[in-house]
Amino acid sequence: MASSSSSKEKHNFQCVTEASLELTKLPLVDILRRQIKPEDLFLKIKSSLLLSGRNKLHPDQLKLCYFPPPLLPDYSNFDVTLLYTLIRNLCSGLEPTRGWGHEPGPTDTKIGDDVERLRLFRNRNIAHVNSATIPDDTFDDLWRTLKAVLIRLQSYPGCRVDYEQDLIEIKRSQFRNDIWEHYRNLCKLYLEIEKEANERAEPSICIKGEEQIICGDTAEFKAEVKRAEKFSFPIKWQRRRGQFVEIIDTTLEKYSGSTDTRLIIPSVCKEDALEYQASLSDGNNHTLYSNTINLHVLGEKPVLNDLEVTTEDKGIIIHYSFEVSKNSPPVRDITWSKNAQPMYIKDDKFSGGSLHDIRLVIISPSEDDKGNYSCTVTNDVGSETKYIILDVPCVEISIKPTVHFASDTTITSIVTSMPPPEKAQWQKSKHRIGFSEVDVTKSKYFGSNASPQCPSLVIPKTTFDDIGYYRLQISNKLGLNVSNSVYLNVTGSLPNITVSHVTDFMNRSIKLNGAVFVSDDSPGIQEVFWSKNGEKIDIQGSGGRLSGVTIDDPSLTIRNVSQEDAGKYLLTAINAVGPNDSAVISIDVPYLYIRSEEKITGGIDCMCFTVEITSNPGPCHAQWNFKSRGEETFSPLDVNAEKYQGSTNSLPHPKLFIKEKDQLKKKIYQIKVTNFVGSTVEEISDDEIRPLQKQEENKLFKTADVVGNIAFAKLNNYLAMKFPKEKLSNLKCLLLDTKQIENAKCLKEAKNARECFSILHDENLFTRNDVILMQFLCKETRCDDLYKKCIEYAKKYKALCFIENPPDNGYKKVEIHIQKDFKSFGGSQIQEIVKIVAAMLDCEHEEILVVDARPSGSVILILSVKEKYAWKFTALNEEDCQKLRKLKIDYLIMDGKSILLETSTEISERKPVYIIDETCIKYRSLSYDVNTHRLWVGSGFNNTVVIYSYITSEYALTDLNPPTADVMESLSEIPTTGTEKPQQGNQCISPERTLSQIESDTVVIALHQMLNTSQVQLDEDGPEYIS
Repeated sequence: MASSSSSKEKHNFQCVTEASLELTKLPLVDILRRQIKPEDLFLKIKSSLLLSGRNKLHPDQLKLCYFPPPLLPDYSNFDVTLLYTLIRNLCSGLEPTRGWGHEPGPTDTKIGDDVERLRLFRNRNIAHVNSATIPDDTFDDLWRTLKAVLIRLQSYPGCRVDYEQDLIEIKRSQFRNDIWEHYRNLCKLYLEIEKEANERAEPSICIKGEEQIICGDTAEFKAEVKRAEKFSFPIKWQRRRGQFVEIIDTTLEKYSGSTDTRLIIPSVCKEDALEYQASLSDGNNHTLYSNTINLHVLGEKPVLNDLEVTTEDKGIIIHYSFEVSKNSPPVRDITWSKNAQPMYIKDDKFSGGSLHDIRLVIISPSEDDKGNYSCTVTNDVGSETKYIILDVPCVEISIKPTVHFASDTTITSIVTSMPPPEKAQWQKSKHRIGFSEVDVTKSKYFGSNASPQCPSLVIPKTTFDDIGYYRLQISNKLGLNVSNSVYLNVTGSLPNITVSHVTDFMNRSIKLNGAVFVSDDSPGIQEVFWSKNGEKIDIQGSGGRLSGVTIDDPSLTIRNVSQEDAGKYLLTAINAVGPNDSAVISIDVPYLYIRSEEKITGGIDCMCFTVEITSNPGPCHAQWNFKSRGEETFSPLDVNAEKYQGSTNSLPHPKLFIKEKDQLKKKIYQIKVTNFVGSTVEEISDDEIRPLQKQEENKLFKTADVVGNIAFAKLNNYLAMKFPKEKLSNLKCLLLDTKQIENAKCLKEAKNARECFSILHDENLFTRNDVILMQFLCKETRCDDLYKKCIEYAKKYKALCFIENPPDNGYKKVEIHIQKDFKSFGGSQIQEIVKIVAAMLDCEHEEILVVDARPSGSVILILSVKEKYAWKFTALNEEDCQKLRKLKIDYLIMDGKSILLETSTEISERKPVYIIDETCIKYRSLSYDVNTHRLWVGSGFNNTVVIYSYITSEYALTDLNPPTADVMESLSEIPTTGTEKPQQGNQCISPERTLSQIESDTVVIALHQMLNTSQVQLDEDGPEYIS
């Protein structure tokens, strides 16, 4: 058993020795060949210190490697010692992590580190020659280490041998005693050669010491002298860097503690990082030099991280942190300064800031604490400084200056603030004067970022109300600052529409051509559609008879045109600004106009009748007819007959020539013009020519009344059936409270809603053309479904109704003042006003919406009119005004402007009117002195009162608010009544007095706030108190 164990350990020795002497040199050969080609080795050695000095090559080594070309050395004949010496001294780029001659650390894996491991592996394992055995556990560790080294070296390029495979073959080899004896003898021979070499060695001096010292620590070098009896002491020390050589004076304090054989540097600094060497002289100009130690002074300056700033209730906090790298001296000092002046951080103004803290607190900061702060940390290597500037925020905002209506826009900001910003407030101004705060929490600004670090203002759907100047106010602990102002301009207008029509006679079709476009500064088209008689046309449901209508080509084609297609057609285009309607295209029977004139043809006086035809679709046939008076039927007229010579049925202008004028007394002539919709007939006789308005083949409109009555009957029945029984009592009370029911007794006795509605119908309060009162009843009784049913009916059959939320885009609000008692004012009067206004504006009834009617001493009727028609109110002629005056309408209000309908006499007799611009005066209360005709305005500013003279309405009712004019200066000199002297405009005629000084003999007048303006018009309507 013992013999088996001994054989195993001998085999271990056999494998390790073979690897040490044979295998370890193979990677060294490859490394040397990769670094120095054989043909270059001679010159490399010649230019190195290997021919002289402490590390010079032995003669036996030179015979193997040093001979001039063309002879080339064979690297495979070099042993490990020679290969290691050449690599160490000639291959400068392969220096190990810890330097040549030192054992590498566990994590050191450079090529030079593995070269050192191979050297140590060989040297240490030859030491086992005495026992010539290696235990299994030692063998396993050695083998594992060698295998790792060979695998790493195998990964480098230029390897000619598979080292790992050779290692496996060595381990697999069988133990043979003769081989074991062979390697044992080789080891003994190697050791004897080493011993003889040492004995033949010349005198030497060697210095030892750590090559790496942390800055601030002590460096110590010891000198060992061998076989140098002929050399005299003391030893001289020197340091060098390149060509610079300095003899060290060991008596200096810097080297205190040094002796003849020891050099001590008590506190090493970066300047001491040089090459150190010792020397001995024999006094005969022969100097012995030691090896050189390259001293590396480890350590770096402290790493001071960037200063960070936060805030808390207590004040501003400057956070700091520092660190030192491995093998660096610790930080020994920290200092602070402000604006390059040292800070005394032990003052009550500050807290912290020392080496043992991590923050410096500026307590109760103010604007005086603005400045450039610096922190400096120091160790034995040097100092590191970081700076930070504390100031009020700096903010800049930007925006796309012009955006389309309804598009998204974002105002972005760049905020620079140290300390961090604490509050951000967006502000807006119409004229860059007097900015007001913007509440970004409102849905209008959804998506905005209220964070003071990166605020942004988002307007998801811009409107014209968003036009103006914007800025951002930012504050921090040191104060506040305001950004630059940016201007947002919102552009956009309604779509432009042009329409025309073309008739295709061959295919019996008509094409309603539409062209829709927007200006460059407007949002794009979102939708286009055609409507007929106010109802949107369903093209998909037409069975293919209707086609076309896209945004790119909104034209509508109607095939097989017939009476059913008669009506008024309108093209509507919608963009983000709103909808716009085209001019109306009417498809109807032809309209005829007959011009008559006397002509002389062939010397004979004759009558010529020319027919002007307006027809869409175009006319397809015209025929002159005649009959004798007393006859029932007309017969076709022969236009080629001599007595009608020159007549023609041809389109577009049929003509009739009658040579004998007395024929007009005997006969009646008729022109009949036909298109795809129907025919129109007009007669000519000796009587005045008049259109017959007879549409023989067009029955389209004959059942309109019947249809309307049926629809109203259905509505009445539906409301009566669905009205809740439990609300009948409430319904009766509401009706009685209106004071409009004449038959109150019957109303009280009514047993159900149907009977109540019957009474309303009998008294014309709920009719086919007016459902306003019924709307009111449904709303007040909270019958929402019935309320909506009334609106649906009104829109479909063009009845009067109340629009609670009139459309904003494309409509204008118009107030009409009617001099009537509100109690006697009803649906019939509203219907008549809407009818007259529609005729004056040349629009359809459905394009005027009834918004409200309310008492105001008399009646204020509020309408919502399409913008493209509303402007015509400002260009009313005398005839239009007369029509409105007949309806007891005396003035209109639109866009903050009053439009008077009185004659000049009526204007002069009108009561005083006062105009106050709210941008100038923020009034709290108003009063009017009847005796002096003065206006007393109570102001919230300083609790004062200002007194104004009055102007007549002839001057006041003009443009009330020119954009750039001050109301007090915009009016010409106006005379006043009584004893007052003329005043300039609305001029203040008394100094300010407190409210307590107002005399008691004043009469407070009513205040009417004009819609959509910043002005107030005061009219002496009565003693109603307004504040």
